[in-house]
Amino acid sequence: MNNRETHQDYQYVIAQIGERYRLIECCNNFQWILQKKDKTSDRWRSLSFFQHNKSMIRVFEPYGLNTALIDYLPDRFESQYKAVYDQ
Repeated sequence: MNNRETHQDYQYVIAQIGERYRLIECCNNFQWILQKKDKTSDRWRSLSFFQHNKSMIRVFEPYGLNTALIDYLPDRFESQYKAVYDQ
């Protein structure tokens, strides 16, 4: 697995959203990042950064992304991979 956030095999993916979007946990363990996959490569480009799930709705909707995922996240960012970072 890779620690670079833009890499296809980045290890801290929270959810794949369709073919071209994903939500990840940043490599520094302090926020979520919505990313979109480049059309011409396997790299991912960061679109928005979040510490609160409520701010995701206004960003997800213009991209046509399903907001149901947001209901499964804590209100404020909490690392799902904290144990990995603490080692």
